[in-house]
Parts: sequence; structure tokens; C-alpha cells
Amino acid sequence: GVPVQRREMDLASEAAHAVHEIAVAHPQSVLQLETSGDLVGAWDPTRVGQLLTNLIGNAVHHGAAGAPITVSARGQAGAVELYVHNCGAAIPSADLPELFSPFKRFRTGKTRVGSPTSLGLGLYIAERIATAHGGTIAVTSSDDAGTAFTVRLPR
Repeated sequence: GVPVQRREMDLASEAAHAVHEIAVAHPQSVLQLETSGDLVGAWDPTRVGQLLTNLIGNAVHHGAAGAPITVSARGQAGAVELYVHNCGAAIPSADLPELFSPFKRFRTGKTRVGSPTSLGLGLYIAERIATAHGGTIAVTSSDDAGTAFTVRLPR
């Protein structure tokens, strides 16, 4: 598992930091941050930041060029939900069951998904971080709606 050191934190500021970090590294990307509700809870700020940068970076690399990437943090009664959405080609449904497995790199049509130097660990690490916090991560993907990762972190 992934060790976590929980402390009170505000996911709004961590999400803003992650969006800024990716925007600086990828100035051609259009990143939008939306926050709502109470986003304070006891999580590991370093690990949550890593989870967010992995998901946002993934959206930058696999999303349609020039299309906006939306990052949302929504406070709910007992948890916070994080969403990262991008437009572009869908993840093939046959690949979805193995998406969070380590060292997995997939093909979309004739094109290998991921950079040539990628080890295929980003989504695996994101899933391990969510699980270490007692949370979940899920993905939906279609050509029409794009790809959305949803992370639920209990407070």
C-alpha cells in the first residue's frame, strides 16, 4: 500500500496548486478549475497532490488538443469528490478493467497510449492513493462524452 500521513487540509487549494503546476508545464493546455462546498478534510496533502497531478497530466497527454480539461472538487456531507474530465478518443471498453493495473500501456486504434518513456504507473498510483485514504476511483469514457475520472475521498 501507499503510506499516508493525514492532516487537515483544504482540497480547493491543493487542486488549484495541481492545476497551476500542470498549466506551467503545458501552457498550450486549457485547464478549468471548479470548486464547490466544504473541501476541508483529513488527507495526506502530498499524496492527494500526486493523485491530482497524475490525473490532470494524463488528461493533458490523452485529451484532444485545444479542448478544455475540467478539474472539479465538490464537497459533500461525508466526502469530497474530485473529477478530471477531458475530451478526445474514448478508452476502449476492453481496456477499462485493467486501467488501474501497474505497467499497463494501451493502444487506441493503431496508436499506443502514453509517452514512449511512460512506465504505465500513473493511474495505478492514483488508485493506490485513493484506496489508502479509504476512497475510490472510477472512470467513464466515450467518444461523445470524453473521459472522466471520479475520485471519492471520505473525510
